[in-house]
Amino acid sequence: LIKNSIKFETMSGKIDGKKIIGRPENKIKK
Repeated sequence: LIKNSIKFETMSGKIDGKKIIGRPENKIKK
């Protein structure tokens, strides 16, 4: 189960829910 609503940090930046902060090229496409 993938929870996209939780906050977690990646190597490319922070992902807060569906909002991606950091590198736009590493955006997650839903």
